[in-house]
Amino acid sequence: MYGQQRNTGIRSIMRYEEALHRLTKTKPIAGKGVNAGVVPLGHRNRPNFQLRMRQDESIACRLWRTDVVVFDKDDTITIDPAGYSTISTANFISEVLGVSASQSDNRLVVYINNGHYQADGLKLRPYAMGYEVIECKQDVVHGINRKMMNGLRRNTREFSKFLSGLMKIKDYTLTDEELAEVNIRDNGSLRLDVWKHNAEDVKKRLAECMELIKSEDAENWHSSAMWLCASARYSTWNKDFSAVSVMKLLDDILIVLNPTVLVPKVLDAGVVKRDAYARFKPFMEE
Repeated sequence: MYGQQRNTGIRSIMRYEEALHRLTKTKPIAGKGVNAGVVPLGHRNRPNFQLRMRQDESIACRLWRTDVVVFDKDDTITIDPAGYSTISTANFISEVLGVSASQSDNRLVVYINNGHYQADGLKLRPYAMGYEVIECKQDVVHGINRKMMNGLRRNTREFSKFLSGLMKIKDYTLTDEELAEVNIRDNGSLRLDVWKHNAEDVKKRLAECMELIKSEDAENWHSSAMWLCASARYSTWNKDFSAVSVMKLLDDILIVLNPTVLVPKVLDAGVVKRDAYARFKPFMEE
């Protein structure tokens, strides 16, 4: 049904024998091009949807170059998006298995028997007209140790008073000259804009700001306070910032440099929730 609605031509498969039948009865793409020999899973003009036999005789439903859904001979079904948490991958899983899958909080979630499961590593087995879950990753979310966090804030209490006073004096705005002096483009923002492998660079920048704060030197406090204010309004169209956004940045720095303040909680199987502190994952100890 899903494949017909999205015009991919993919018809859902539940069992290994169905996948094998489809693989052996579907004529491969002819010719000498890059797709020659490919067994299409959907419409023949969509070679990015493929069926293929693997060395262990399992049958993979492939999206581009990733074996997203694999049917084993014992009827075990394994879902492995290989890190691709895209809407197209969610749609592909939905179409192949005839289930509901979606992108949520930068990961893929599959809905089975009123439960919500991470797609990564999910193992299913067909029964009757549905599936049973035989293996899944349990979701982990993080809470915050309030007592420990309040202790960290106490260590920067005097600086926070200085920062609040400076923001009021500045009337929550920065001049062009002040922005140029802070020079976010060269010095970097204190925001947690983490991309791929730059977590260590971001952490180093936040540690530099914290060293200025710990020095208790008035000039260093002014520099770090201006850095925080400029970072809080970075990427906006005006020169204004809010006290809430600046103080939140200060909290972010404390958490990044003290990740044990975040307490992990393993959820029950079939429960998936948004992790309010997911942005700190690149800084957590493995």
